[in-house]
Amino acid sequence: MKDLLSITRQFNLEVLVCLIMLVSMAVGTVLIGVYRLIKRLMPEPN
Repeated sequence: MKDLLSITRQFNLEVLVCLIMLVSMAVGTVLIGVYRLIKRLMPEPN
């Protein structure tokens, strides 16, 4: 029973890390998209 608990805890930790990585990738993609959109809407002053 104790082994099962430790395995479950390890599994939860790995799932948590995967979720955090996915969320951070999604946030980064959204930020890049917003940045490009802003650059397109507001041309750089020459």
